[in-house]
Amino acid sequence: MNEEHILLSLCGTSPAVITETIWALAQEHIENPSSADLPHRIVVLTTTLGAKSIREQLLTCPQSGTESIWSQLRNELKQAGFNIKGRLVFGDTSEHLRVFSIPCPLTGLASPLDDIRTADDQTATADYLLETLRSFTETPNTKVTASLAGGRKTMSSLLYGCMTLIGRRDDRLTHVLVSQPYDSPVIRPRFYYPQQQEQELITPNELHPILAQDAQVQLMDVPYVPVRYAFEKQLGDTPGGFHELVAIYTGKAILTDVDLPLSLNPIRSEVQYGTYTIKLSLREFGLMHFLAFRAQQKLIAYPDYKSGIDDYNAHLKTLKDNAPQGNIAHPYHRLQASEDHSDIRKILNLIKDKIKQCSPGCSPLARCLPERGRLSLEYPAKLITLNP
Repeated sequence: MNEEHILLSLCGTSPAVITETIWALAQEHIENPSSADLPHRIVVLTTTLGAKSIREQLLTCPQSGTESIWSQLRNELKQAGFNIKGRLVFGDTSEHLRVFSIPCPLTGLASPLDDIRTADDQTATADYLLETLRSFTETPNTKVTASLAGGRKTMSSLLYGCMTLIGRRDDRLTHVLVSQPYDSPVIRPRFYYPQQQEQELITPNELHPILAQDAQVQLMDVPYVPVRYAFEKQLGDTPGGFHELVAIYTGKAILTDVDLPLSLNPIRSEVQYGTYTIKLSLREFGLMHFLAFRAQQKLIAYPDYKSGIDDYNAHLKTLKDNAPQGNIAHPYHRLQASEDHSDIRKILNLIKDKIKQCSPGCSPLARCLPERGRLSLEYPAKLITLNP
């Protein structure tokens, strides 16, 4: 089976980035156009406003008896010797033109996004991008060229993140650059690619028309690290959400950074990290024990402090209840529950300070402690010892 080449492109309200990218891809093979590997199909991810712009500017004939910009581009490449049979397939369909959406938690109904304005919009966009890209990168005999040239910077950043998480070695991440003033949004008629039919373009700052054929269009590869290969065994079991996948990869990356045994001594309220001894207060030790216990049991991280406060207090109660009754001096008898989840943050800051003050050699342990968006101790379970 032949490999299918897919162009996955972001787009805002300036769909010229799509035609410019296609043109630039073609120019990489201008010396031998018949053998060029142009994309078989184009999939564009955008907002409702972006989809409207694409329909109006690329897929609609500007005047009666004329061709759409997309048809003009395909015909221009065909005349230049490029083989476009079964390639550059694009249209106003749900397969090729995909609009970001966000579900309503109350009604369960999804609504298309006009723009990305809120944190919830960003989360929905990230998940949509990841799932769309995954549908291609997990399919055999496919190759992806992902273009981050269009849309808001948020969209471009998220696509870069998705490519880093699940992109493959042979996939490409690109950005297209167009010389000034051809990239101006006020140029009329609009610039789409150098050999377009409408050659004379007017800008407010030019006394005379400029020619589209004089524009310089350059495709740049954006380097990225395909971390999927570092965590190949975990990839198939990871959640579909962008932030969940980031959290899992972050945890796995942290685990590869520590190889020293970690033990907790309740009598002395000490943490032993390799040859380093870190003295903690009873409150600090109780939280450290809670985190180490969950890591030893391979329990999933809490997304925030508030989510873990009840289990944290229950863990302290269990330690207190199981403390030796004949030894009233045992530290666990003095454990106290926390009334507010903000206590966890305060205690963690104290623990981190003591770890950093102990020695620079304890830096890997400090990185394993909870961070924003993750309440857990990311430490290999087999290296943890909890002394009674």
